[in-house]
Amino acid sequence: MRRSIFSSLDARGRREVGQWRREHRQQKMQNDWRNFNAAGKKLKLRLNVHDGGVEVFYRERHYVMSHVQMAVGIDTDRKMDIDMSIGGFGGTMIGDAISLNGTVDFQQDPEPKCSLALVLYQIDPSSLGFGMNIHDKMTLSTYFTGPVSHPIGTGKVEMDELHIPGLDFANVEGNVYYENSLLQFTDVTADVYKGKLAAYGDYDLDTRFYNLYGHGSELQTESALPKSGLHTRVNLDLEIHSEGSAKTTVSSGSFLSGPGRYHLLPFDSLSGKVTDAGGDLHFYDAVIKLPGFTISTDAFHIQHGKLHLSPIRLTDKEGHPLYIYTPDQ
Repeated sequence: MRRSIFSSLDARGRREVGQWRREHRQQKMQNDWRNFNAAGKKLKLRLNVHDGGVEVFYRERHYVMSHVQMAVGIDTDRKMDIDMSIGGFGGTMIGDAISLNGTVDFQQDPEPKCSLALVLYQIDPSSLGFGMNIHDKMTLSTYFTGPVSHPIGTGKVEMDELHIPGLDFANVEGNVYYENSLLQFTDVTADVYKGKLAAYGDYDLDTRFYNLYGHGSELQTESALPKSGLHTRVNLDLEIHSEGSAKTTVSSGSFLSGPGRYHLLPFDSLSGKVTDAGGDLHFYDAVIKLPGFTISTDAFHIQHGKLHLSPIRLTDKEGHPLYIYTPDQ
């Protein structure tokens, strides 16, 4: 029932509920540990699992894990040590493997403090609710420290490839910061069409909301659209916002090129804005600057990697028509 109520809320309501849940969970964990200590309870055990299966329900999330290898030593008078590897996992998040190693110090006051290294290998981004059909695998390496009720994580994100409508990235790397179910990505870099991308963003594990911002520099149109006849280098600003589903995912941006040519037609620059709709990149407020001329149009888009142009009309400075170029004829 809570899931259906949560999904029916608007963006603001979901953010408020997510924040309330984080604060409530943190306070509950702190109270549980104080009550545990006050009762003078002690726990000391050793747990070993070989090629096991584990199912976890945690913070409105569900994880199914297979091929679990785990060695855990717990002494609530002193510390817990854990060494765990998992061969595959599914549910709320899907991936190939997990490793978790480190300790929890029970002698810290007022609650235990952790020191844990977590690596999530080859995660499927679509399972995180990124709102697009993205299955390029992602690896997250994070080191957690601090109180167990609200640890802080820092680490790295890596992807060999990332394909979104109209753009193909390679060698994606960046920094990750985790706090209270919020992931922040900074200093993200990638190769894109023989140019470079610099990006940052954030992702909320509770609401599945995310925001991504990127700047691409010196992208080669010959690499992006090899059969289009378009030759230039482009700088691109890109934003992607989502409220947890494909229907609420919005991609937009702006671009500016240097000098180039379209087939035999030279130009000084191309500029404009772009939005994504189901794999089609639509351009608007576009300006094409030619030697002595300026053309304003919104009549072109990229669909499934192919450039489509409507007729281009050239006029002189007085507005008299000089030439109409119809690319599809």
